[in-house]
Amino acid sequence: MPSVWGLLASATENMHGGQIASVYLILSLLITVMQCNFPRESAKPEKNAMPPSNAPEPLDSAAIVGMIDNLSNTDIRWDGTFVGLAPTVVSDSARQLLSSGAVVIPHLVKALEDDTKFVAAHVLLTLVAGVEHPTVPWNGLEVDLLPDGQVKVDAAQRFELARRWQKWQQSTPHPRALPE
Repeated sequence: MPSVWGLLASATENMHGGQIASVYLILSLLITVMQCNFPRESAKPEKNAMPPSNAPEPLDSAAIVGMIDNLSNTDIRWDGTFVGLAPTVVSDSARQLLSSGAVVIPHLVKALEDDTKFVAAHVLLTLVAGVEHPTVPWNGLEVDLLPDGQVKVDAAQRFELARRWQKWQQSTPHPRALPE
């Protein structure tokens, strides 16, 4: 069976160098994006498997509540790319919430109600839940990146996002994407 690149080479025979380079660049970007954005099936640990010694201790409810209390929309940095918006979790406490897994989901859904936390809660929910999502708008969140580096997000979006996450949370099994 011929490789994708082999098929591409034969398909681009009549193009000039600049066109070919553009096609290869676009395909390389698409492949990279697909590898980064699609959720992967992870291996399930054995029932009696010992956690690695460097694994973080699971957070108790009080620790989660404390981190949620300190959560802020500024815990997320936004960048624009060729394929859409790319959030980065920048605070240690938000990264710890992210690494805690599904136990934080109910707390993050509640945090969507707070206009100072909803952006961070939505990003963390999306990443923890592993839902498939578009990058523009970013899983239903409209984010405006201004030329001066400022980020504008309308806080009124939090109500619709909260409704959608509550619907997702109440569904069994959970949908692969955030419900409308």
